[in-house]
Amino acid sequence: MIYHKGLTLSSQSKQGHSNGEIINFMAVDAERIGDFSKYMHNAWLVIVQVGLALTILYKYLGISSLATFVATIIVKLSNLPLGRLQEKFQEKLMKCKDKRMKTTSKILKNMRILKLYGWEMKFLSRINDIRNDESHWLYKFTFTMAMTCVAFWVAPTFVAIATFGMCMLLAIPLDSGCDNPHKTRYPYDLIN
Repeated sequence: MIYHKGLTLSSQSKQGHSNGEIINFMAVDAERIGDFSKYMHNAWLVIVQVGLALTILYKYLGISSLATFVATIIVKLSNLPLGRLQEKFQEKLMKCKDKRMKTTSKILKNMRILKLYGWEMKFLSRINDIRNDESHWLYKFTFTMAMTCVAFWVAPTFVAIATFGMCMLLAIPLDSGCDNPHKTRYPYDLIN
């Protein structure tokens, strides 16, 4: 719909935005709308999932499930500054992309004048400066995204260590959950 709207805009309505901004709207904003449909239920779904997991853990591990709750809160709080940084870097990156697209669009529109006066290299260096600035913010954004992924993948191990560590400190017996150790649990055990 955004692409179709971009094609049908009148020249009067395009005066408020450059071609580069309109291209970024179509490329980035359309992706954000698609991502929103995937993540819009996470706000309530996470609460339900964590609540059910803590209830099950409390049933089997007792008071040590509080360590799980505290570890989960620590993980969530550690992601807040990373999320803020990522948002800030993405905003700067988008501004640089808009600036580069706007400058490139102006240069292409006025190519005849640039060739006439021999200003190609001057404007090329201007675009390269903008690209360098854009790559700087892209590096920061990607690094922050990588740190967020590391925190995401380390979180389950951290929560498990906190939970089982608390079980060891409180001397809560840990077993496999099977009442009779001689009881077969899998159908293929019956064959042997």
